[in-house]
Amino acid sequence: MDNRKIYMVALATLLGVSAVGTTVPLTQPIEAQASTEYTYSAQQQKALKLFNDYRVKCGLNPVKLNPYLTKAAQNHANFLLANGYSTYGHDEKKGLKGYTGKDPTARVKATGYTPPEYNTIVEVASFEDSSTLAVKGLIEDTYIHRVAMLSTQLKEVGISDGNITVIDGVQDPEIESQEIMFPYDGMTNVPTYFSAAYEDPNPLRFFDKEESGTIVSYNIAQKYDLSEDTTIKLYDPQGNLVSSYYRSNFLGTISTYPKKELKKGTTYTAKVKFYDNNSKKTISREWSFTTEGKAPTTKPSTPVKQTVLGNVTPRWGTKITRYNKDGKRVGSVEYGTSYNVVKVTSTRYYLSDGDYIPKGKNALYYEGIVLSKTKSMTVYNAKGKAVRKYPIETKVKVFSHTNKRYNIGNGKYIKVSKTTKFIKNGKF
Repeated sequence: MDNRKIYMVALATLLGVSAVGTTVPLTQPIEAQASTEYTYSAQQQKALKLFNDYRVKCGLNPVKLNPYLTKAAQNHANFLLANGYSTYGHDEKKGLKGYTGKDPTARVKATGYTPPEYNTIVEVASFEDSSTLAVKGLIEDTYIHRVAMLSTQLKEVGISDGNITVIDGVQDPEIESQEIMFPYDGMTNVPTYFSAAYEDPNPLRFFDKEESGTIVSYNIAQKYDLSEDTTIKLYDPQGNLVSSYYRSNFLGTISTYPKKELKKGTTYTAKVKFYDNNSKKTISREWSFTTEGKAPTTKPSTPVKQTVLGNVTPRWGTKITRYNKDGKRVGSVEYGTSYNVVKVTSTRYYLSDGDYIPKGKNALYYEGIVLSKTKSMTVYNAKGKAVRKYPIETKVKVFSHTNKRYNIGNGKYIKVSKTTKFIKNGKF
């Protein structure tokens, strides 16, 4: 939706709601009046159908067009177009071109219509040049205006036609409010974010923010009696709680405001839970919706190839301690067990899984092993004297080597020959 063309104006009073009392004498121009013979354009009827599609999917009753409300909405749209919407919003100034009433209630009365006693008039406005786009934007891209349009008590509406869309509605307070979820259960192509540029007043002003993920709300049915405030929580497909702001009890609606834009093409689950004093039961609600767009394709992570430098093992008759990356002890390593080492620091031998073994007198680090499969291997001391023999296929630790000898510790070595086989990084 084009940010340059959308500006959701503040509703009269809190939500465009102003009480309607008894009939008063009309002083507005006669051309403001309507009649039951009002002809609706194809665009107005299309906008009504879209409006009711949203309402029915939310479990609400559809509304119908009222000729007097439609005339009042059209009158105000004409006034805003002639005098500037950013200046007047829901108000009109007497003496200006197209004036038919100071506020929504006065403008509806000017058409010759008097709503039933105690009914209220609501008004929302969008500066889209299509009433169908306006309906979509008002419901999907706003929050305060959405609450008004998805009211259980709304029965009849008027929708203007032209470059500015005004929707006037009449509410019956005798209709008991019911639970409403939005986005509704199973809804797809849900916007991923909310911007304050789409709505005035900004519902994020309580958090001193201008943007959030799409606002998820639950209207609590009037039949429930809550002992205390309840919360609404949003979860991603992995069951992780989405970090959100929260505000309760806005015209019976609780809402969660994700701190970041939601992911595209992703199914989220909302959950509500509260205790009802009337039924003495805990009420739980859960529903899901899917955001617009395609989920980003994530390539499987390629394991980082680690170069094995050597091995570490306890010295004979000892054991060493193994720690995880957080420094928590995860077990003891007994003599006879070896691990590949991928990194060596001044104090630690790091293993391939991120764990480490501290350097110490009991931690024996070596390059690999040497063995012979055809004959025994002779061990020489530092003076070159043969001091022992290892039987065939005996594994011997090599701490360093050259092209002539395998150093096996304490100054001793085994000669490199055609019969000896050195296995670098071989475990013992």
